[in-house]
Amino acid sequence: GHLGGVSAISLASQDGMILVSGGRDGEVHFWDLTSIGSNSLKDLRASGAKIESITVSPDFKLLAAGDAMGTLSVWNLDGYKLLFSVIAHRLEVTAVAFTSSSLCLYSGSRDGTIQKWD
Repeated sequence: GHLGGVSAISLASQDGMILVSGGRDGEVHFWDLTSIGSNSLKDLRASGAKIESITVSPDFKLLAAGDAMGTLSVWNLDGYKLLFSVIAHRLEVTAVAFTSSSLCLYSGSRDGTIQKWD
């Protein structure tokens, strides 16, 4: 599990049985909801800063996470490959959302800005 607590969650599968969580430890964990209390299915690490926001694209192919240092990280869920990690904002990335087509991602920050990623 996470060290220091969970700070963001999102469903990560079409059937709603996989949950993804981001933690104060800067890690992302995938959980099988049919066996709560078991070990995580997969663990990912972004910049190492606290995960502030997390989302999975509507087509369940991409995962985006924003952290306390303003970094936005995006993974391809087929193989859990990190596609990019970029300093997107001056302050925490407090919100991330994909469009319904999964082709565009928006990130919002405590610095008052919204960025578009496509």
